[in-house]
Amino acid sequence: TCALPIYSKAVHWAPASPFFLINWSNALEATGKDEEAAEKIQKAFVLDPSFTAKVLAQMAFERYRNGEKKEAFQILDGALRENTSSAEVLYCRGILYLSQKDKRHALQDLESVRDLHPTPEKNPSIQYLDRFIDQAKN
Repeated sequence: TCALPIYSKAVHWAPASPFFLINWSNALEATGKDEEAAEKIQKAFVLDPSFTAKVLAQMAFERYRNGEKKEAFQILDGALRENTSSAEVLYCRGILYLSQKDKRHALQDLESVRDLHPTPEKNPSIQYLDRFIDQAKN
């Protein structure tokens, strides 16, 4: 609960930063204020949909790695509702589906990433796309 005033002040001083809004959302979620947390995420998407989606994809990977698999997929699904063309989110979800041995869903997401024509300059986190697509096909 002590983190909430800190994030509130940070957002007050940097209101145009989706990073602060995402962190504030995490603090709200940790205290059971899910509706308020969702509002902060929506504001972050309004400010910068691409950046917000990338940060949420990274958070989902961390949650998955920490054993919070359901939560990781929820984060990714929510991010895709707000930014349907996020190559990073689709890539992340595709890899997580692949690790769950759900090759059909993995292939759908990874091929959707390929259709978005990611580039190393625009999407530096996307690596080995063709290799993962091959894994999902076999």
